[in-house]
Amino acid sequence: MLSGRVAGRVHSIFDRTFNILLAGSLIGITAEGVPRSPFNITTNLSQGRSMKELGFHEEERVERVCDDLLVGRELSIVLEGAVPWMPKTGVEPPSGVKAILEALDSVEKSAIEGAAGGGFGKMLPYLDAGLEEGKVSKFPELDHITAVAMPRVFRLARAALSDELEVVKSCSRSLIGLGVGLSPSADDLLAGFMSALWWICKSLGRGMELARNVNRAIVTDITGTTLVSQQVLRCMSVGETNEAVEGLLESVLRGQTQEAKGRVEEVLAIGETSGADTVVGVLLGFKVGLRLIGDPKTTALTPRKA
Repeated sequence: MLSGRVAGRVHSIFDRTFNILLAGSLIGITAEGVPRSPFNITTNLSQGRSMKELGFHEEERVERVCDDLLVGRELSIVLEGAVPWMPKTGVEPPSGVKAILEALDSVEKSAIEGAAGGGFGKMLPYLDAGLEEGKVSKFPELDHITAVAMPRVFRLARAALSDELEVVKSCSRSLIGLGVGLSPSADDLLAGFMSALWWICKSLGRGMELARNVNRAIVTDITGTTLVSQQVLRCMSVGETNEAVEGLLESVLRGQTQEAKGRVEEVLAIGETSGADTVVGVLLGFKVGLRLIGDPKTTALTPRKA
């Protein structure tokens, strides 16, 4: 995205990140400590300082000149010596299914304790029941956005299990952009769902074609949300996620129960509710993936019958 002499503008500015828009794509410029992602540049700005104090403003011109990225008249980002970071998209070799299930159970319990009151966290106790049509007859007291999203999320997950891609598309269109902020809650959930589904099918070597088709269906039409969220969804649809979510996915698939507990706490700390919403999606994606490739209650990988 930064190759050659390119020019764009400052899109948005936050305390630890600002985004630049180049040819329709966003690049995040982050302070130290922000999890790396497929479209971020991590700088040496200390965590105690804010991007907002650096003297530039939204809509200012951004231009690459030689090895410098010039932001307005106040800031130069030196690209010389930058080290590329490549996201993983699976684990090789993964642990056995029994160990994965134990790690997943640990993550689910930790998430219920840490995220039940934030974002879509109230969905967590109902994920298994939601995968069975008609099994969840009574929902808890929910905020408006969660009440709208929950039945659509469960319908999408069941449609993924039965290879009903048109239903997946329809449900996705009704969820994309639902919520507030640069990455609405429903988008974060879908991003987590797609990344976990991709990782488990790729790592265990089964169901990959269906996972790819489901994820493509989800991102068929994502124009109804923010540019930041669109970029996250596209990356997550092929398993490319940020460093924190990557650590969670990897620890589950390696069957590292204690490690997974710490990783889920790292993801929950992202944003106001983004972390909680993403974890809900990750758990649901793993559960759907396990059902796609075999019986989730056993250690055997018996392919699901059509």
